[in-house]
Amino acid sequence: MLPITSKEKEILKFIKNFIKEKGFSPSIREIASFFNIAPKNAHKYINNLEKKGYIKKAKNISRGISISLPKIPLVSTVPAGVPDEINEISEEFYELDPELFPYQNTILVKVFGDSMINAHIENGDIAVVAVNSEIKSGDIVVASIFNELTLKRYVEKNGEKILHPENENYEDIVLNEINSEEVKIIGKVIGIIRKIS
Repeated sequence: MLPITSKEKEILKFIKNFIKEKGFSPSIREIASFFNIAPKNAHKYINNLEKKGYIKKAKNISRGISISLPKIPLVSTVPAGVPDEINEISEEFYELDPELFPYQNTILVKVFGDSMINAHIENGDIAVVAVNSEIKSGDIVVASIFNELTLKRYVEKNGEKILHPENENYEDIVLNEINSEEVKIIGKVIGIIRKIS
């Protein structure tokens, strides 16, 4: 999905709320009336939202707007060509609301183990990861080490780059001690999805 303007965000929010309240989408005239704009301008905004992947329009139906949610891949390994090859290796895709996670390159990674339990990240959680995002010390990241994924807190301290577990039963991973070709920071964790049973 491509970024949208502030006005497009307002119109998208209006459409979502309208559908939620009434069970069907607003017409172009209703959108134009609500925002006090000409119908042709409302139509232009709707076309832009469709081109950018946020909505779908059914042909020849006056109330045929539906909300599109991006399909985000759930991955267990990440190839060297991240993020271009991710869709090719993932078998599961989930839909996420782009208003909650407004990042263009996003993947989902299932959490295994309890090394981040003190950061309230539990076994079985799904981490929402912004791929190739800017990383700073203190961020929780997903890294690939020897082509296996790990989720840890990234820390820079005394010239060392460390993946720090949030559980005293686990030791730090000092990235300086590993061949740089075997290490790749995939991205920053921007959210956690948890099923409550």
